[in-house]
Amino acid sequence: MRVNHAVIKVRELGRSCAFYERVLGLELIARAGARMAFLRAPQSTNHHDLGLLAIGRDAPAAPEGTPGLFHLAWEVERIEELPAVRERLRAEGALTGASDHGATKSIYGVDPDGNELEVMWLAPHDAWGDFDNAAPTMPLDLEAEVARWAKAPVTAPPRLREPLCRPSRARILVRITHGSGELARIPTSRRLQQSRETRALRGLVPGRAAECDSSCA
Repeated sequence: MRVNHAVIKVRELGRSCAFYERVLGLELIARAGARMAFLRAPQSTNHHDLGLLAIGRDAPAAPEGTPGLFHLAWEVERIEELPAVRERLRAEGALTGASDHGATKSIYGVDPDGNELEVMWLAPHDAWGDFDNAAPTMPLDLEAEVARWAKAPVTAPPRLREPLCRPSRARILVRITHGSGELARIPTSRRLQQSRETRALRGLVPGRAAECDSSCA
C-alpha cells in the first residue's frame, strides 16, 4: 500500500489552482461543481495527485498548535529540478526555507492559504549510509548538492521497488510526512461521483458557498 493522493482545504479554488499550476506544474484535470478541483502532476499516470476543497473566502485558519497535517511533500526525480522550484516559490513570496535531511534534500514553502509544502529529492539508497535510520535537519547548500548529484541515476526508494498492483511512472510522487495513516487509491473516473471526496461535499461546511474564478473553470 502507498499514498495515492491528498486533499487539502483552501479558501478560493481559482487562486489555489493557479498557484499549484505555476509552482509545481500541476494540471487541472477535473472539477466537482464549484467546490472541488483535481490536479495531476507532470508525467503522472495517476488520475489525480492533489485535490482542493474550497471552504469559502472567509474561512478562518486552524488555530496554532492543533492536530492536523504538518506539510505535504512532493518528490522530484532529479535534484537538478530543485533550484527552479525554489525560484518559483521565491517569485510567489512563498519560499520559507530549505533543509538537508541526509537522505533527502528539501525546499519548503506555503500555498496562498498557508498550507505548507515540501519539494524534495531522495538520494540513491546506497548513498544513505548512517542516514538510513536517521533524519537530521541541517542547512542545505543546494548548489553544492546539485553539483555532487547531477545526473545521478533515477532509482525508486526501497518501499516502492516491490511490484505494485498498478505500475506508476509518475515524475512527482505525493508523500504524507505527518502521521501514519495512508490514503486509499482514487476510484476510476466512472466511479468518481461516488468517491469519498464527492460524497463529503454533501455535509461539509453547511450553508457556506465557495466561489471559483476563471482560472479554475
